Amino acid sequence: MRHFSGIFFASSLLVSFLLCDLFFQKIFYGKFLLGKNFLLEGYRENFLKEQLYRFDPALGWNHNRKINTWQSSPDSRFTKQKRFSMVRTDQYGFRITPNTWKISLGKKKILALGDSFTFGAEVNDSETWPAHLQALLKTKVLNGGVSGFGLDQMYLKLSDDIRVHRPSMIIMSIMNRTLLRTALTHRISQPFGESREKPFFKLQSRDLKQTRAHLTDTIFHGRLDPIRNFLGSSALVDWFFNAYFPSYWHQAAHETEYPVGFKTGEDPLQLSCRLLKKSHELAAKYGAKLVVLSQAYHVKERAESGGAYWTDPLLKAVLTCYSNNGEPVLDLDAALHQIFNDNRHLYHSLFFWGKHMTNQGNLYVAQSIEQFLQGQNLL
Repeated sequence: MRHFSGIFFASSLLVSFLLCDLFFQKIFYGKFLLGKNFLLEGYRENFLKEQLYRFDPALGWNHNRKINTWQSSPDSRFTKQKRFSMVRTDQYGFRITPNTWKISLGKKKILALGDSFTFGAEVNDSETWPAHLQALLKTKVLNGGVSGFGLDQMYLKLSDDIRVHRPSMIIMSIMNRTLLRTALTHRISQPFGESREKPFFKLQSRDLKQTRAHLTDTIFHGRLDPIRNFLGSSALVDWFFNAYFPSYWHQAAHETEYPVGFKTGEDPLQLSCRLLKKSHELAAKYGAKLVVLSQAYHVKERAESGGAYWTDPLLKAVLTCYSNNGEPVLDLDAALHQIFNDNRHLYHSLFFWGKHMTNQGNLYVAQSIEQFLQGQNLL
């Protein structure tokens, strides 16, 4: 009898959960989505709606031109913390840096290059650090940041942008992952392992040799790990992990965890040093100044930190290598470390938890750049 009661109780719970899940689907999706994985559906829905990216045969991917859309943070669906940000690009694919107060910007241009931290993921057009810098310096700043880019792609993009737009200054933002990506042949998209080809370089004597100069518009489809593949079939479970465990739910392979077949075998330190040197030479050729900006991730972004401030040895080594020639380098790591020690609340306000920088964080970056340029007499 007890055995029968246990089975009946478990069956009742299961049926109740399934009915609740169906009700949840109807409320939030407006229809029943049986047999779907809600984690994947959310990403694919956002991708189709936002249409931020296009295939680029030289760079692998780039932002679409003349887009005007709202982008939602992928870890916040169904929660009160749901964030939307306005994303617009111009005819070249640069993210718009609004001149809100219609101030005179002069004829000079600054080109900002980097990944999603430069592009300004999770914030509005006016809240990216290039937009804030434009307002502070009263100089036109082109936001050339592209999410997921490595330093090699930034160099190739610079090769075209500097010829077309002739900026007087280039600010190149580098981070741990932008350096690690130089030793990869593909970029894996989170959280389900889809990958795209990217250009890469090989070390050759004292120079670099570009491999795979012409890319194909091919997506290599991966799949979720078994746990998320199973749990993602429930709308309720998807909501729960979105709300309380977003880092786990949306995690993707870190660049150090990529399959061997997606790695070039080259040393990212040596590659990055040479790419920065070639970027400096290219800037000088067109009469422009190159400033290297080192940005840091939120402490919760890195498992190595354990909640403490973590200084990346690869990034430090690359900065040392490049600055040995006396080139201008702005390393924000030391300043952020000091803020972390002195005012933990202020530090966390600069980032979305474990993710990109907030509007306040991007303003801090822009103000730091302004002070650095003034101190170095680069304006």
